[in-house]
Amino acid sequence: MKGLLLNQYYAVEKTIWYYVPISFILACSLLFFEAPGLERLAAFIPIMIIGMTALEVLKHESQSGWNKYVMTLPVKRNHVVQSHYLFFLIMTFIGLFIAGIAFTVGYLVFGQTPGPEFVHGLMNILGITFTLGFCAIL
Repeated sequence: MKGLLLNQYYAVEKTIWYYVPISFILACSLLFFEAPGLERLAAFIPIMIIGMTALEVLKHESQSGWNKYVMTLPVKRNHVVQSHYLFFLIMTFIGLFIAGIAFTVGYLVFGQTPGPEFVHGLMNILGITFTLGFCAIL
């Protein structure tokens, strides 16, 4: 399982390191405007962008033909599927962590405190991201 996760990480490593600062900067810049609707969007961007890099792995695997040859390795089919789901969850939680850091910076620099609608919006965003990801992986 560790090898499958590392393979997925190395397939999109450059994309992850490219999207992390972009999503952080976008989230912080949206928090600068202090609009209530932009607060949800600031949480949505890092979670969705970083979470969807896990789906880019599927694109790379199908283009290279790796999905045909992965079964020649000494792994079971359910381990391959579980590694895709686990990688998606890890990437989504990294996006959640980046959103949390952006809101901490927004609190320290701009003096914004996230309200209850932020938590409600965050749960909606996680639900949407999980639904999109789980449907796309199937």
